Amino acid sequence: MKRICIVLALLSAAIAVFAGPAKDNESRSGSAITGITVNTTVHGDGQKIESITIIAENQRVLQGLTAGDFKFTGNTGGWGSNFPVGSDPADPMAYVTLYGANQASPERTPVIEPFTPDISGIAVDGNKITLRVSNFSPKLYYVKDFTIECTNKDLSFSNRILPVLDNSGRFGNSNSKVTVVTPTADEFAYIKVSKSGSEPTDYNYFLFTPRGAGSKPLPLVLSNHGSGDQMTLVANRVTLAWAEPGVQAENPSYVLAPVYPQGDYENTQVTTIVRTIALIEQLIAQGKVDPARIYIEGKSMGGKNTVKIASLYPDFFAAALPLCPASILPNSSSQAEYADDYKKIGTILKDLPIWFVVGRNDALSPHSQGYYNALTAAGSYKAKLLMYTPEQMLARGIFKAHDNEIISLEDSRYSDWLFAQRKVNKQTDAIDYIRLNTWSAPRGHTIKTIDIYVNNPAVLSNIRSPADFGGKITGNTYNYSSRSLPNGEYRTNTLVPYEAKINNVVVSGNKVTLTLDPIKGYIGDDLSRGIDNGVGGFKKFYYAKDITLTCTANNALSFTRDRRIEENTGGLAVNDITTETADKFAQFSSKHTASFDYNLYAPDGVVTGSINDVKAEHPAPLVLVMHGSGDQGTLLANRMAIAIAESHPEAYVLTPIYVNQNSVSGKTEDSVANQWVTTGQSIDLIKRMIDIGLVDSKRVYLIGKSMGGKNVQRTYVRYPDFFAATISLSGSIAQEFVKGDPDTTNATAADVTVPGFVDVLKNKPFYIICAVGDPINSSDTTPNGGKTTQSRALRDAIIAANGGTAPGTFKYQEYSAENLTRDNLTKDGLSPSIKPHDVEIICMEDPQFLNWMFSQSLSR
Repeated sequence: MKRICIVLALLSAAIAVFAGPAKDNESRSGSAITGITVNTTVHGDGQKIESITIIAENQRVLQGLTAGDFKFTGNTGGWGSNFPVGSDPADPMAYVTLYGANQASPERTPVIEPFTPDISGIAVDGNKITLRVSNFSPKLYYVKDFTIECTNKDLSFSNRILPVLDNSGRFGNSNSKVTVVTPTADEFAYIKVSKSGSEPTDYNYFLFTPRGAGSKPLPLVLSNHGSGDQMTLVANRVTLAWAEPGVQAENPSYVLAPVYPQGDYENTQVTTIVRTIALIEQLIAQGKVDPARIYIEGKSMGGKNTVKIASLYPDFFAAALPLCPASILPNSSSQAEYADDYKKIGTILKDLPIWFVVGRNDALSPHSQGYYNALTAAGSYKAKLLMYTPEQMLARGIFKAHDNEIISLEDSRYSDWLFAQRKVNKQTDAIDYIRLNTWSAPRGHTIKTIDIYVNNPAVLSNIRSPADFGGKITGNTYNYSSRSLPNGEYRTNTLVPYEAKINNVVVSGNKVTLTLDPIKGYIGDDLSRGIDNGVGGFKKFYYAKDITLTCTANNALSFTRDRRIEENTGGLAVNDITTETADKFAQFSSKHTASFDYNLYAPDGVVTGSINDVKAEHPAPLVLVMHGSGDQGTLLANRMAIAIAESHPEAYVLTPIYVNQNSVSGKTEDSVANQWVTTGQSIDLIKRMIDIGLVDSKRVYLIGKSMGGKNVQRTYVRYPDFFAATISLSGSIAQEFVKGDPDTTNATAADVTVPGFVDVLKNKPFYIICAVGDPINSSDTTPNGGKTTQSRALRDAIIAANGGTAPGTFKYQEYSAENLTRDNLTKDGLSPSIKPHDVEIICMEDPQFLNWMFSQSLSR
């Protein structure tokens, strides 16, 4: 059945397939071609062609060709809820077979958009030539047709979709010259079940089976498409997102996507719902699906169906994720009818974990707000609501508020939350729901409060004080490490035990709230378990990996939770984690089809007007924050980005993640090249934000620490007129700026002689911050600290280049050991002492540095 899916997902999804020689829809050129492979991807904003490989009859026709010899044009199918005249809306071919210009035979959608991507490069291998494609159109559904024109007409061809059912029952044409590859979509099986009895329609659905699925029951995600997305997987990004390798690697699960007929809701669509639930029950009976971990999600009409199905089967699902849901009621309903509907749904679903996600300017946003308000009024503590601002959406390149699935499904927090939910047995389970409320403080991620909701308030009758929980929580934090883990995670595998004192316990109804002192990254006074010699007992850490709470008064309230493993033997999953400020960032992951990994905080008030008629009238400053080599991959570890967003909420804060910061070759130049890729992507993003009026081009700033401090120097020199000011903290000198020995540990001012380097920096607002005793690495024994030596060398080189005096734009701060232990560094209740390499803690707690940076402006 999977092969059936491949053809439907590709052909029905509008990827071009030849209908064979001499067809009207195929160009009669291309006589030198024997085969074509089209490689496509489906990202948040639509299907894109990444490359095209053409196989020629004779390799001689490929000689001497360049990218300039090719031109690439075509059309994409956009959104449209209309289906062809006289067609059966339940028939999958209703959306893909009828083409033509006359009204009697319209396109699947009336929205057709042309595209002209670039052929950015070619590669010739024997009789094969591969065209690399870039700059594809944004926000589209599927590729309808395309044309490749070559200066050699024998290599030119046009291709248009005309899928048909062949004798084997497959979509496509067996004589096609084209092979289309679409990862993820290819792995879905398309299945059609003929209607029987009085059923109004056939039953059509797509099913993704996770690789390696065996005897162990797995979760299932029921995905509901929107009104313009049916019958084409590449248009239905809301479905593909859950089958992407990044999600499946962390949470293997089945993905079921039924096809809903458009219109006649109470008849045909309800029939589809009933048959879908029956299919899931069949998979449960076969031992394939875990009945405690069935999830439902969908967008627009699919969001409406998500709410509708959950309300029809309130005890069936573990969690729901409606994206910009339409109302269950017809659009003609009155406000009073809507209010009654919200209240009814709120009463039915108050016990279901449900997260509404919508664009603030979306015309459908009142429904999400209405349902959320009704749920909380009914007593729900499991309902969540997130409204994306126009600034957040425009920064991602989303110009329509209704397209929020693009931004949300590139964020791993939604899948993390969804798969953390499990159905609760209210009769036998003591704990109903657990929420951690956390804060990413300058000195490390810490847990502030823990809310534990129980099914029976009597369970809390003996809970009176912190002593009932042993007075503390324990666990492990992730500490510094410059190496990525083999499975592709960016975080460190170095763990430091922690404890946090419980200072208050409050019982209210069926909830107990524990208030905690900040986490201490060590146990007792045991130096071998986390304490740092000479720094007063403080151990900086990155974020809490796991938590163990032991209730001595009632063991049923004890639980263990691992950040990376939601399902623990003998433990419980934490259902929800909130993090102050960090939750205000949009987080993008290439594992979830984002163009690169980054986090972005967006201020309010930049954009006026509706999202479809947007005006960015008040461009804001932006700070590009470059992380160090040990804190990549999690916003919780990036203390500078969080602190800047807290202290300067009027500015954008962009923090890219340097996934490939190290090179498998081990060569410094290869590592630098990897880092430049991410830096370049970040600069391109900022330029686009400037172009559309979101960012003030005169107030773009750059700050980084450690490896980030070194990258700050590189970036400032390469883009000298782009940034208004730069701060480099604890950064060694970039190797390419030092002559001779690439080991820069003991570099002096005389070594910093690369032409143009200091000449650029001496004329720019540039702040160097370091501390005495900061080593290059853990084995460095340089008396004054390798990075201190290098910071001094860079300072002296800039002064020398300026004729022996410090330029007015240049600032330098070097902290002594006494500075690192001053009494006023106690904002988060931890020991005031910090390590020499952790000067960002001082800088983020002392407003003078950021105030200096924000006071700078370019003259343009």
